[in-house]
Amino acid sequence: MKIHIDGKEIKTKRPKTILEIARENKIDIPSLCDYSVLEPFTGCRLCIVEVEGIKGFVPSCSTVVEDGMKVRTNTPSIQKMRKNILELILTEHPSGCLICEEKNDCDEHKSTIRKVDEVTGCVLCPNNKRCDLQKVVQDVGLEQVSFPSVYRDFEIYKDDPFFDRNYNLCILCGRCVRVCRDVRGLSVISFINRGADTVVGTSLGKPLLDSGCQFCGACVDVCPTGALTEKAIKYDDPSEQHKESVCPLCSIGCAVEFKFQKGKFLNVEVSPASTANQGQACVRGRFVLRDILQSENRIHRPYLRKNQHLEEATWKEALDAVSQELKSYKPEQIAVITSTQMSCEGLYVFNKFAEQLLKTDHINRKNLFSPVSLISEISRKHDIAVPLLFKLDEIAEQDVLFLLDTPILESNPVVWVRIWDALSRGAKLITAGPLGSFADRFSSQILRINPGAEAFLLAGLSKQIAEKSKAKQFSSEKGFKDFKKSLDEFSFEKIEKKIGVSPDELKKAAQVLKKNKKTGLVLGTGFVSQPNSELKVQSLLDLAFLTDSRIFPVSTECNARGWDVIQSEFSDNPKSLQSILQGLRKGSYKALITAAPVSLPLHKGIEFLVVLDSYKGQYWEEADVVLPCSVLPETQGTIVNTEGRIQCLNSPLNVQEESKPDWRIISELAKKMGSKDFSYTREQDIRREMAQNLPAFKDIDQIKTRRKKAVFLRPNTEIRKKMIPLDVSRDTQKTNAKYPFHLIVINCLDHYQSCVLSEEIVEFEMFRNSQWIKMNTGDAQKYDLKQGDPVILESERGQVKGTALLSNSFPQGIVTVFWLPQRHPEMMSWNSTPVKIARGK
Repeated sequence: MKIHIDGKEIKTKRPKTILEIARENKIDIPSLCDYSVLEPFTGCRLCIVEVEGIKGFVPSCSTVVEDGMKVRTNTPSIQKMRKNILELILTEHPSGCLICEEKNDCDEHKSTIRKVDEVTGCVLCPNNKRCDLQKVVQDVGLEQVSFPSVYRDFEIYKDDPFFDRNYNLCILCGRCVRVCRDVRGLSVISFINRGADTVVGTSLGKPLLDSGCQFCGACVDVCPTGALTEKAIKYDDPSEQHKESVCPLCSIGCAVEFKFQKGKFLNVEVSPASTANQGQACVRGRFVLRDILQSENRIHRPYLRKNQHLEEATWKEALDAVSQELKSYKPEQIAVITSTQMSCEGLYVFNKFAEQLLKTDHINRKNLFSPVSLISEISRKHDIAVPLLFKLDEIAEQDVLFLLDTPILESNPVVWVRIWDALSRGAKLITAGPLGSFADRFSSQILRINPGAEAFLLAGLSKQIAEKSKAKQFSSEKGFKDFKKSLDEFSFEKIEKKIGVSPDELKKAAQVLKKNKKTGLVLGTGFVSQPNSELKVQSLLDLAFLTDSRIFPVSTECNARGWDVIQSEFSDNPKSLQSILQGLRKGSYKALITAAPVSLPLHKGIEFLVVLDSYKGQYWEEADVVLPCSVLPETQGTIVNTEGRIQCLNSPLNVQEESKPDWRIISELAKKMGSKDFSYTREQDIRREMAQNLPAFKDIDQIKTRRKKAVFLRPNTEIRKKMIPLDVSRDTQKTNAKYPFHLIVINCLDHYQSCVLSEEIVEFEMFRNSQWIKMNTGDAQKYDLKQGDPVILESERGQVKGTALLSNSFPQGIVTVFWLPQRHPEMMSWNSTPVKIARGK
């Protein structure tokens, strides 16, 4: 296909809009409402062009090219019309500075006069020199506004966290409304009122905090003016430099840009060239990452216990002390705890150090709360092989998605964006779990089950499919006969009693799952948490085989996927963190090295504690030696995201003071202990060794050379199916008169190492507090509890303290708490445990 734009011949292979092709060929056409991730809106009308054979002007953003089309973009009539349109836009926007002849002479004064509430010109605007409108006025050549100006005098909203809203600067381009609705699937904001009174706002004028906003920042990123302004940088000059990196605050590994101005780290924004996250992010990466990386609680230098007190020490003193002490213990007396927030290089060196020098196998190499880890373990046990590597884009391609007990909007918002993509193209969504979720409003079927009944739900769905299908359809499947027999006594009446869902509802869901070509099962840590975690995974695998479904296991922390693979390579009989903690309680260990932010039972037997951390956690003062680690963005290390994509951090930040990458600390310690096998000088040396020794990481040493091509873990291409007989005789835990509530534990990702976001950042605490205990308002009234009151949950296993968060829409008889490894490391196993409520003090 050939077209001509301003006399220039251009070839294109697929249909695109005139504006798209013009931009690809560096032909400038002004626009204010168009944005790359949004559908054409044709609202601003600034992108008008003339097309030969078509009368009048056409909007280039929505006009698809045709073969032989001849386009003119900058004729005198177009220029005149654009100026008239722009003048009308500026009648309701402060325009004095935009058309001022002396605006270039204001630079030396503007920094002091910007800190005002009422913006009457560019020099007072926090978006000055970051503004699309400024550029368009300059490109169009507008020098005056002929129409009278109107100041709309809207209230400026400053009470919500992270960004301010000043709709006096809004030009009604609709970008924020559309990105929230069409890309994020939230519709928190919309156009309200009509005609001259039209404004962007929330339902009933509520604050964003009360309107379901997730503070992903997408609206701020697309706003072309200063109407939406990030609070942290509103008084800073625009960035002069940016460095590409990866956000380390969840398992997606969003590509981000670290922004700098005269060497000062300003903020983090989403990279437009991102692959995994496609230009989207969440509140943690968009607004929080900056503050936690610059936290006052960072540990900058080593500490050594002297005379019963921790005192600053040199690296030589600290490593000498660790080396000498560790040599005095037998291998079985030493325990090691690693973290899923360590780099791949750090994990490899740590495991090698434990194996070769400490000669201990008392290291956590099994993650009971990782979907990938548990599915892999059950698969190996039953000689099954299923594909667990995937691309997030594949979620968007499914015809049916089954979302299993996962608060996806809170835990992995970018995964929700892909689910929303699928729904937008017509896919069906089935949601299942004991709690309601945001995703329910888009679900074609909601399976509200009893707490802890996930395994029996999946078994019931499998029974429906197995019994209603043709006799020969599954008879050839390996293990099908034993599987079907295991469910013979599991009648649909028993199923309904256990899970709380009728046979008709089960049948309806089973038919949807079975009859569609592309079905995806999406699950996170909420699904695999105990009780019955092994039975849940067995039931999941059976259902996946019967429906020919793809499993999409969503990890939690930034390198949980890499952790699973590396740890499993070092042991055939791995220990879990829970077994290490149990050994600590029994006094089985004398020395402990930990790089994980876990609350430790240190009251029995530990004589020597070494802590590797970047932050002053709740137990760092109990350590005998503290070794300060660099945060991941200060390193050249790699992490593996939930897809299996290997990503390099690229060290956008300089190392703070005396902190060091975890791999370097362990390497230097190994040298102190006499080893010559840890002579690494950079991460690339470790990656080269990993590529040789770890089959899944065979391509990791190419991470720097294949910059434009993604590097993934090497997949196991073999697929082995086998049906697993299910033991459905177990029962869910029941409440009783003493403990009348079910406790549901939600894995909280709001931390980085020992830094808890809601404790570190006041604005994040407003949005989501890790201390919240959520319950139904009616249940709370029985105990005279009000919003924000202290609460104690008590069970046979212990008690949890927190703050009441009340909701009328929350299910009765259930309470939820956030689980953090810094507190109650074994609390995830309390899921579905009966508890009682009491007022705290």
